[in-house]
Amino acid sequence: RVISATDAALDGEGCDFKAALRHRLGACEIGLLPLREHPEDIGELLLHFLTVSCRELGRTELLPGANAGAREIAAWAGLFHSCLRYRWPGNVRELANTASQVVVASTGGIAVPEPVRVALQAINGDGGVAGQRARRATARRLRDIDEAEFDQALLQNGYEVANVARQLGVSRQAVYRRMDESARHRLAGQVPQAELEHALARREGDASAAARDLKVSLSSLRSRLRDSGLAWY
Repeated sequence: RVISATDAALDGEGCDFKAALRHRLGACEIGLLPLREHPEDIGELLLHFLTVSCRELGRTELLPGANAGAREIAAWAGLFHSCLRYRWPGNVRELANTASQVVVASTGGIAVPEPVRVALQAINGDGGVAGQRARRATARRLRDIDEAEFDQALLQNGYEVANVARQLGVSRQAVYRRMDESARHRLAGQVPQAELEHALARREGDASAAARDLKVSLSSLRSRLRDSGLAWY
């Protein structure tokens, strides 16, 4: 199996990704939003990368513990706050590199290297506080989207969560939460085995048709079927 990733446009105007290569690789495509579009994950990812870097460099005592002083905690909180304000054009790789640079520079206590500090504090384009306020003013909240619009977005996008989130202007996590809270929607992994087998048999192994009948994502259904031992195409 080959797992590959790209930030190149795969559809629409300006797409220069080779179709033959895409079809060779694209047995299962998973669309991921830029890091800036799911900021709720930035804090957890930053802590993860800091922890990994501390462990690799033998500085596990660097991160504050339960008995850390107020100043130490405030210093780390400042770093996390700056990271939440930043737009992360380099996505997760840039966040991981930033965490690594901070750990390398922090020999006694937390120390943010000057290039990192300048980048995180830069107010340009929509990357600063003013931009964040503008985004908050225009961002949609999923609770403001009624059931009819949510259902239509799911149907129009073949129940592919990333595409639904993009159309509605919300995060993938918000879509997952909405589906999890609803008795009317489910993920491919939540379909009972007997129901799945019946749907495939009815459609003579056609996974696309079965996904439509089950009202689940085709890519997720294919992932489940790949190791199921069932006959499908």
